[in-house]
Amino acid sequence: MSSVLTPYLLSLEQLRQALGSRDEALIAAVLNSARQERARQERNDEPEHREKHVDPALMQRALEHLRQAFGDELLITADRNELVIGPGPNSGLQVHNDEPGQRDKDVERALRQLVMGEHLDEDAGSQYGYALELLCRHFGEVILPDAWGGVRWIAVEDAGLVDILTRTGPPVPMPDTEGFTIGHLTAAEVAAKVSELGNAHLTSDNDELQELLDEYEGWLRTAASKQKAIVFFYN
Repeated sequence: MSSVLTPYLLSLEQLRQALGSRDEALIAAVLNSARQERARQERNDEPEHREKHVDPALMQRALEHLRQAFGDELLITADRNELVIGPGPNSGLQVHNDEPGQRDKDVERALRQLVMGEHLDEDAGSQYGYALELLCRHFGEVILPDAWGGVRWIAVEDAGLVDILTRTGPPVPMPDTEGFTIGHLTAAEVAAKVSELGNAHLTSDNDELQELLDEYEGWLRTAASKQKAIVFFYN
């Protein structure tokens, strides 16, 4: 399965101070921002915002390419002008038919527990991952990934980011975030990596890997210029 690696540039001190702050206004602001973002995404997903005419031959080539790439991991079909993608028989994924809005309620509860300093449910790790991402978006700057917008774990390994994503973990204590791989670099660690690079660049003989390295290096240099840490979400 492919996943997305998303970086958030922010102050870790500000993020950590929020946990256990019992700040009701913060909870309300984070949830309000999340609802506005959801509404924006839903508006962009309405039919009038979509491409109305898709070349059938282009759609078929895309369908064949995806099926060859993912095999039985994904169930991929074409529906009018859209590709419909879901878990395939060999994906190892479970399909959850949650009640409408139930995940939002679970994430809201997780967010409240983090901010209010309440007991955390060890069996709800993924919800804390979503809640932490909402906090990172609230306090920081998200850089929407391009080359990293859909990669397998092998790409993380090839780019040398495994240690960052598996060694550091979330920047705040929380249960195991099932479904999320979260890592971070402090502002000092970001600055050290950029200083080590100097005027040089991360390079590879592989064109696809070079695109990943270029984008990652851009994140580092942007964060360093703003004296920010980076929190990475791979999911």
